Amino acid sequence: MASFLNWFTGNTKKHYDPVQQFGLNKKGRDFVVGDVHGMFTALKDLLVEVSFDEKVDRLFSLGDLIDRGSESEQAIEWWSKPWFYAILGNHEDMLQRREEMHAVWHANGGQWWMRIQKDDRHAYDEPVSQLPIVIEIETASGSVGLVHADLLGNDWKIFCDKIRAKDAQARKVALWSRIRIDGLKRGEKAFKIDNIDQVYIGHSVVEECSAFENLNFIDTGACYLKTESAKLSLVQIHPYVQSFKKFTSAQFGE
Repeated sequence: MASFLNWFTGNTKKHYDPVQQFGLNKKGRDFVVGDVHGMFTALKDLLVEVSFDEKVDRLFSLGDLIDRGSESEQAIEWWSKPWFYAILGNHEDMLQRREEMHAVWHANGGQWWMRIQKDDRHAYDEPVSQLPIVIEIETASGSVGLVHADLLGNDWKIFCDKIRAKDAQARKVALWSRIRIDGLKRGEKAFKIDNIDQVYIGHSVVEECSAFENLNFIDTGACYLKTESAKLSLVQIHPYVQSFKKFTSAQFGE
């Protein structure tokens, strides 16, 4: 798939690596978007708003492109875009494990899968199988890590080593955990993540993009249309212009 070509360096990934690294974008800007959940029209609107340039800019997704929203089928088109890079979310994990997780998946937004012709479903398997669990990006302001739900422990390098070693607990935390954010919401102390400058996380919905030390939570619940605060949030990480007042969001009505 073209989306797994690091077209700024000319290096094609020859084998699956659950930790994917990207060098400095010397030609354009880098953006990170929170959980899209099938709201691709909103994503397109955001890219227009920031004058996204497909020739030089890059867009990184925190996973969960599918489920709940009405345009989940379009995920396969986005995975193939040469400037778009996504990590694995728990909803893509459910798609991968759909035989064992059928009931749970369909109860959490997987109904769109029934609209896909059976002969066409296999086309989703290859791009999903290549999604990394972690992405690390070099920027002019330092290194930025992306993981869908959380990381195990407070050391980015150790966590990535565990992911590469196929540590089951590290993978589960990366895709499914809400323990850290739940504690932070209760007022528990935030710890800085070592060996990385900033980390961006999705999965757990926050009313507004929130920072705790160098952890940034940016899933603002785009797919929950009946919630007044529902929006899709996008942040420019390179060159760094982020303050939480400058997060770009698409607001939805009922």
